[in-house]
Amino acid sequence: MNPSTTSDISFWRSFFRVFIAPRQTIREILDKNPKAFFWPLLTAIILTSDDDPRLAIYLTNKMSSSSAIILSAVAEAALTFAAFWFLAWIIYVSGKAMGGTGSLANIQTAYLWSAPPYILAAFFGALGNSSIWLNLSMGETNKAVLDALPYSFTQVLALAAQVVLLIWALVLQVVAIAEAHQISKWKAFWAGTAQLLVIFGVILVLGILIVAYLCFWQH
Repeated sequence: MNPSTTSDISFWRSFFRVFIAPRQTIREILDKNPKAFFWPLLTAIILTSDDDPRLAIYLTNKMSSSSAIILSAVAEAALTFAAFWFLAWIIYVSGKAMGGTGSLANIQTAYLWSAPPYILAAFFGALGNSSIWLNLSMGETNKAVLDALPYSFTQVLALAAQVVLLIWALVLQVVAIAEAHQISKWKAFWAGTAQLLVIFGVILVLGILIVAYLCFWQH
């Protein structure tokens, strides 16, 4: 079959079906056309990556709020794009170490199709932080004012929904790894844990560098 065709795969059916039948959905995609809607889905993930306003708030110390919003979006998109390929490779290597048989291309596909909850979570995150984004877009740069903005009941519910979706995304990721690598869910869990350790390690290193910058380089 021509790998560039997508006629055998329905994007929206697969997008929503993966929430309730992840193993069957991912297996269908891997068997029929692993590249179906690969780039549109990855693009959607990248474009919805900047739902948290904290980076933009920090950048307002250095630039205007509009510039901070743009730079924050570009930085988050670039980080998400790079992180996808790197973390998929980590999962591929760690899964292979546990007896997995999946190819790197199949791991990338399975990893990508476990991400629809992240996309919906981003929308709920943006809704939950909508008052901050609105004030930023109107030119507010005072961090104390932005941090003190109240949250409505709807915003709290949106942020709670975001947390639930993020947790479900992690569950789907384990199922996706297990299906693509043809290993048990327990082994897939540990393969997925490897990427979390990498993420925590990167955050730790960045935190140390930021603290060092604030404590030493600015004096």
